Amino acid sequence: MEPSGYIAACALIISIAGFLLSLYGTVLDRSKIKVEAIFYTAEYTYGQPHIVVKATNHGRRAAIISRFGGDLEVGGWEAVQLGDKSGGVRLGEGEFTERPIVREDLYVQFPDGESSSYWNFWFEDSVGKRYIVPRSECLILELKKAYGDVV
Repeated sequence: MEPSGYIAACALIISIAGFLLSLYGTVLDRSKIKVEAIFYTAEYTYGQPHIVVKATNHGRRAAIISRFGGDLEVGGWEAVQLGDKSGGVRLGEGEFTERPIVREDLYVQFPDGESSSYWNFWFEDSVGKRYIVPRSECLILELKKAYGDVV
């Protein structure tokens, strides 16, 4: 093989390696939302039992969390807008937002007088992707039991 063939092969290998490294950096350079929830008993907080749900950005790119809501037992969903009118809460790398949930937050009253309760919770980002709170069904049931709403 002539020297020009070796140079061409080395250039091809270097360009493929550069492409793979840039692809790897692109994969890492995105937001990654992790959602968690904790149930606090009345004895632990010296107050009323509640759930705290927390969304944390573990990625490098900023994320905007626009809504917090959940699916209802009667079907459908209900959510509240987070942040100000600009569209949500901006989470940089390692930043988080959290919401406490008490008894009154578990129930939704409709204009026609009907009511329903949540059966799970989620956060929604600015592009519409929902991040379901793990074990939210169990935590909602625990909170209802703590207040005597469920036997």
